[in-house]
Amino acid sequence: MCGRFTLTVPMDSLLQRFQVEQIPFDYRPRYNIAPGQLITAVIAHEGKNRIGQLKWGLIPSCLKISPFLLVKFSLESSCLDHTTHLHS
Repeated sequence: MCGRFTLTVPMDSLLQRFQVEQIPFDYRPRYNIAPGQLITAVIAHEGKNRIGQLKWGLIPSCLKISPFLLVKFSLESSCLDHTTHLHS
């Protein structure tokens, strides 16, 4: 399935690289992150970085059904403009 990735950076490296003091959830390396799952994200907030979780994936604004019912999303059968170039 497209859109999957890994996040295997050690917690200490994340804290040091983004100058964050703590991670407010149980962080562990992940090897098969799929759309619809929560991912670790660095969020700039009031001039400082913080680490939180965001839901990973694309939900087109023209979609009329729940995105969780999608099995396969293709540009050819979508409501998106076919001239749009998607980069992955």
